[in-house]
Amino acid sequence: MNKIRLIAFMLLLLANACATVDPNALYDACLPKSRQASFFESTYTGETMVRATGKGYSVEEAVEDSKKAAIWFLMFAGEKPLLKSIEAKNNIKSVQCRIFDHSDQYIRWQSDIKSKKKVGSFTFVDILFRIDIKGLSDFLITQSIIESVEEISSDIGLPSIAVLAQKDDSINNTAISVMKEYLLDRDYEVFINEGHSQTDSIIDKVSSLIDSDTDKFYSMALKLGSDVYIKIKDIKLSKGSASGVSIKKVSLMADAYETVTNKQLGATSGSSPERRISSYEPLVKEATHMTADKIISQIQKCWIKQSKSGKPFKLSIFTSPDNKSLVERDMYSALKKMTNKIKILASGKNQISYLAYIKNINNAHELYMSLSTNYSGSEMIEKILSKGAFLIIKVGEGDYPIEMDQSIYQ
Repeated sequence: MNKIRLIAFMLLLLANACATVDPNALYDACLPKSRQASFFESTYTGETMVRATGKGYSVEEAVEDSKKAAIWFLMFAGEKPLLKSIEAKNNIKSVQCRIFDHSDQYIRWQSDIKSKKKVGSFTFVDILFRIDIKGLSDFLITQSIIESVEEISSDIGLPSIAVLAQKDDSINNTAISVMKEYLLDRDYEVFINEGHSQTDSIIDKVSSLIDSDTDKFYSMALKLGSDVYIKIKDIKLSKGSASGVSIKKVSLMADAYETVTNKQLGATSGSSPERRISSYEPLVKEATHMTADKIISQIQKCWIKQSKSGKPFKLSIFTSPDNKSLVERDMYSALKKMTNKIKILASGKNQISYLAYIKNINNAHELYMSLSTNYSGSEMIEKILSKGAFLIIKVGEGDYPIEMDQSIYQ
């Protein structure tokens, strides 16, 4: 009898112990002991270099822990962690041990131990790692932890992007090439400046009517027809010395703008490490890698957020002064059938310009076709130019030249 009571008592203790176990402890057991890591640089489009600290009872344990810390940093911390939502951070628990217990599969390279110290019974080490962030991201996508860019943009599409630089020289051209490589690897459509076209003069005239304070980057992006443009605005080359040895460094600044609104979507900078090197070109690539990684993330975030209002379109209409008031009324009614978010940019004697955010229309040509259907006026609609999200039309018969209407700015 006493034996039965003893067994029952032991079972009761075990049940109480199990009841107090934190279920998250099972998931957290494989996490790093140290969660100290920092971004070092973006080396290529699919990898990131991280400096991580490992903690363990031996050097070997600390080294293994530093690998986990590097992976943990890219998933949970930093400026742009892979796991952004609360849902993603909860869902990762089901597969995180598969990641942390096999961290070597995401490590492309690791340095020697950069520093080592002993604190009590623990050893701490610092190591540099190149992490296959694309491979890690792809795994999270296949496990439905995060969404792919294709899934996120399935309803709105990715913006087309132009990359423009302040100067036309080998340094800026290298930066443009690296930025384009980043964009193409992420399935963005990249627009290239191929020089003057027959539509350039029309766009110059009309954009100056709407935006009297335009710059060359905005005008060029309109001519290319991109949804977004990235402006590489400053590249600084610096040179110094350390221990009597010449060292070089490059820093780069870039902005991103929505083309038709000229609204800023992002701004960031990147710099290379100081290196003992003869040419600046590899350092320009390193600085651009870091900049591209950040600014593309900013563009994607803003584009998805703004898509809730629809894609922005700039529409310029030319008509005769006699018909202008009727055309303005009927055209506004036609736009209202497509969207409630309309802004009049300019209205003069024979010209009206609108900014409209419209869903389910991808380009200016589709906007023209929809306007042709929805416009209830008796005048004939004629397309003068459609480029990207910029549409210029003429309403009514006759020859109405595109010329500056000073009354718009009085």
